[in-house]
Amino acid sequence: ALNYYQRSLAIQKEHLPSNHPDMAINFIGIGDVYRNVGKYQLAMDNYKTSLDIRMKSLPPQHQDIASSNRSIGLLYETMNNFKEALEYYKKAATIYRQSLSSEHSDVIGIQNDMQRIMSKLK
Repeated sequence: ALNYYQRSLAIQKEHLPSNHPDMAINFIGIGDVYRNVGKYQLAMDNYKTSLDIRMKSLPPQHQDIASSNRSIGLLYETMNNFKEALEYYKKAATIYRQSLSSEHSDVIGIQNDMQRIMSKLK
């Protein structure tokens, strides 16, 4: 999977501006691969690159920005840094609630993420 994302990203870098939002998708994918194999700093670098691209290229309340924040929150949770995880989950929740209905799976999912973290912080 990592090779696929890296090849796709290389093609995008040749044909798209450096802050094109489509590139963020590959950075998230690469981050997911690194998170799953325990390479947390590489995962964080890719997730933050994704967030940076999306913040520069999308409206501030776009749900893709929320998605990047949620990925960073999940990584912090995986690293047992629950306080930071909650901060990023809160950022994601704010955007999701402003851009999606309360019944949307992303809104419900982020609420569950925050409840799970809050129970770990007690």
